[in-house]
Amino acid sequence: MFLLVTLEKESLGQQFQYQDHFIGSDLFQWQSQNRTAQNSETRLAIKHHRERGVEVHLFVRRDSKIDGRAAPFVYCGQLEFVDWEGEKPITVQWRLLTPLSERLERLFRAP
Repeated sequence: MFLLVTLEKESLGQQFQYQDHFIGSDLFQWQSQNRTAQNSETRLAIKHHRERGVEVHLFVRRDSKIDGRAAPFVYCGQLEFVDWEGEKPITVQWRLLTPLSERLERLFRAP
């Protein structure tokens, strides 16, 4: 499973204003799509990814565009489910198996 996340969402519509951000160098908060309910197959795949043999990988970019062109995503590493709350969207906390480098902490403004 691949999570492709754009952190800065000011230029995106209201329906895309997910609260995705780094909580620390090894913790990431991610919100599912607005239609994802707790009893959905997507939620089960997220929460039980390890038991199902599914690796989750995080790719992040700060902005969607640079100089009018699509910005590239940066691979941040493999994730492990920590906890979740809410519904439509579900807010998930993930742990990076390898913490961000100092360079990526600065780039993504991780605390």
